[in-house]
Amino acid sequence: MKKKILFQSDCATSKTGFGRNSKAILSYLYKTNKYDLVQYCVSQREEDPILKRLPWKTYGTFPLEGNVPKLLENLEPQEAENRKKLFGYGEALLDSVIEKEKPDVYFAVQDIWGIDFAIDRHWFSKIDSVLWTTLDSVPILESAVKAAKKVKNFWVWSEFAERELHKMGHTHVKTYHGAIDGSKFYRKSDEEKLALREKHGINHDDFIVGFVFRNQLRKSVPNLLQGFKILKDSNPDLKTKLLLHTNWQEGWNIQKICGESGVDIKDILTTYVCKSCRGYE
Repeated sequence: MKKKILFQSDCATSKTGFGRNSKAILSYLYKTNKYDLVQYCVSQREEDPILKRLPWKTYGTFPLEGNVPKLLENLEPQEAENRKKLFGYGEALLDSVIEKEKPDVYFAVQDIWGIDFAIDRHWFSKIDSVLWTTLDSVPILESAVKAAKKVKNFWVWSEFAERELHKMGHTHVKTYHGAIDGSKFYRKSDEEKLALREKHGINHDDFIVGFVFRNQLRKSVPNLLQGFKILKDSNPDLKTKLLLHTNWQEGWNIQKICGESGVDIKDILTTYVCKSCRGYE
């Protein structure tokens, strides 16, 4: 009999880091034909038609609008608001999905505040349960430290988080980096790379440092630009460009920081994607 895996995370169709992780892992497991797979899709509504596109069984985490008032009745306003914020992560419907599917293994893959509500459920310790969470700063969030104390299978995406938690005595914590589909990544030939440079007006001898990120204020963009200026000043003969694949309409004012850091804006490359044809340059 196949083991049943319940995988709670962003839907495999989502264009997010968690979504791509889900797609890579579940597609691989599906091809092995060794498991019954069920995905509990974060932020998807119960009736979302996109869920039917996936080859494995799926559930949305957000309850039907008509059922929301009942789920919040008898709660104080602030308590109701706090619980509603967790509906997208799956707090409201998780028990019913567990009861219906009776998985052998439960994976919860999300930021810690989007999965730690599962820890105290009556079924959590009765099945093989795994919390796999992103911790991207120190000090480690107190909620994550509390979770690590309780959860046998506590995984993190980054080794520094593992080291920090080990220092606190939680030596069972393990690092598992996010999954990728290796078939999508390969080295282009020198000829192809030169053709790409010519197409986008980049000199063949430019040394390019690339950074792909969402332009959020918690990202160290000023430090990056200051470091780039140091690199340029220390290597005047190196034709260096900084490629920022990001959104320029939110977060940091990159052009202003360039001026403050002494970085020539002409040394910054970025990506333009056409909303109509999805072509880029």
